[in-house]
Amino acid sequence: MADEKRKDKGDRPLKAYQASDGDEDECIVFATTGVAARRMAANEMDCEFETVEYCRRAPQFDQYAPGPVPIQAMIDAGWWWTCAATSERIDSDCTGYVIDEARRLVFASPWARLDYFAERGAEEADKALSIRECLMVFPGASELNAYQTSDYDYDEKVWRCRRHVGFMFPGAKYGCHWAVGAETARLHADDVAAYRAWKAAGYPSEMPTISQSAAA
Repeated sequence: MADEKRKDKGDRPLKAYQASDGDEDECIVFATTGVAARRMAANEMDCEFETVEYCRRAPQFDQYAPGPVPIQAMIDAGWWWTCAATSERIDSDCTGYVIDEARRLVFASPWARLDYFAERGAEEADKALSIRECLMVFPGASELNAYQTSDYDYDEKVWRCRRHVGFMFPGAKYGCHWAVGAETARLHADDVAAYRAWKAAGYPSEMPTISQSAAA
C-alpha cells in the first residue's frame, strides 16, 4: 500500500510537519508524532527544542514520506528558494528557472546554472594547484586544505584574493597555514618547536620561516 512507505515500531505511517524557528529557518520533516517532529526540526534548523516557534501538520506533503519533498512541490505550495548562482528569489511567479533536485539547488536560468558549475570547477582547479605548490615547498605535509581569502588593498581600493593552504606536519598539534608564495608561514606558538625541528630535518632547506608575530 502507498501509505506503507515507512513505518515506525508502532506501525504508524510517517506524517509531514512544517516547522519554523521564528527567524529565517523553516523546514519540513516527517515523523509519527508532533513531539518527534519538533525534535527533528530543532536538529534540522540547529536550534533548541524550546526555541522552535511552531511545528504543525502539513498533510499536503504526506505523500512524499520519508522525504525530502521535491523542490517543485514546495514552490507550488508557496515556498521560495534562492538561486544558488545569483541569489535571486525563485517562487511560483517565476519562470525559466532550473531545479537540480539531486543537489537540492535552484537556478534562475540555465545560464546561471552553467556559470555556477563553471565557477566551482575553476575553484577546484585553484585548490589543486595550491596543494601542488604547497607540497613542493613542504614535502611530507599532510591533511592539506586549500582555501582563499579576500583582502582589501586600501592604496588601490580593490579587493584581492590570495590562495592559502592549511596542513599538518610531524609533531604538530594545530598545524600550519601558508599563503602560496609567501616567505613566512603562520602557525600556533605551541607548534613552533616542532616546525623548526621539521625544517631542520631538511623538508627542504628553503622552507619558509615562521613570522615573529606567529611565533610569539
